[in-house]
Amino acid sequence: MSANAALRYYPGGIPLKGFYLGPRVGLFRHSIYEYYEELYESYDTGEELGLFVAVGFELGYAWLLGTSEHLSISLGGGASRGFNGQVVPMLRFINIGWAY
Repeated sequence: MSANAALRYYPGGIPLKGFYLGPRVGLFRHSIYEYYEELYESYDTGEELGLFVAVGFELGYAWLLGTSEHLSISLGGGASRGFNGQVVPMLRFINIGWAY
């Protein structure tokens, strides 16, 4: 589970269209035990990673669709590194938004 904020820079000069990149910051909750409980019944829950803050980057490509170009679709990915050393990869297979 996570909550993130990101900024996007569009080097092509057209906002919400084309290639983008930018920084991101987020709050993550991660627990190995939570997802593999049946495999690790005797797992020490003290090893849970809990909540941590991470910063990273994101790269992707965005399109504006429709006659009025209000529907935004983007694909992308990136990674964040927590201040606790934990790395969190991220893939966006599809991100849908509305531009007004």
